[in-house]
Amino acid sequence: MTEKIEPNTGDWEQELQQALADLPTEPMPASLQRRLQRIPAEQLALEREPWWRRAWLRPALACAVIAVPLALGLAVQQRQIQAQERQLAQAQQDLNVALGYLQQANERVASQVVTSLGSGVARPVTDTTIQVIEKPLETTREYEL
Repeated sequence: MTEKIEPNTGDWEQELQQALADLPTEPMPASLQRRLQRIPAEQLALEREPWWRRAWLRPALACAVIAVPLALGLAVQQRQIQAQERQLAQAQQDLNVALGYLQQANERVASQVVTSLGSGVARPVTDTTIQVIEKPLETTREYEL
């Protein structure tokens, strides 16, 4: 085997096969044999893997798992905002009606106050004037002079 083998001749393949056949055979370790026997079963299991566990689908599923609840949350929040806007518009309308009633009541009370004050101030003056006029005039000499 110290001679140089030319690759162009077909002899080197035969010599290689002969050298491999001359090598002593050793028994395969049991752990290696078990591993080698498991390879076909593992390959079958990978081929039978459900569609949602495939590697290329995992990022898409992760995005969907995140996107669906997010979209639902946004839709619910949008509905809540619309409901709050409707309630706010109704409250503004109710406030306008209440302020209108208050303004009318204020005008009525103001006119009643003005009427009451005007007649209340005028009444004592007129009452005392009438009382003085109705009294007989008592004149004394002092007044006559």
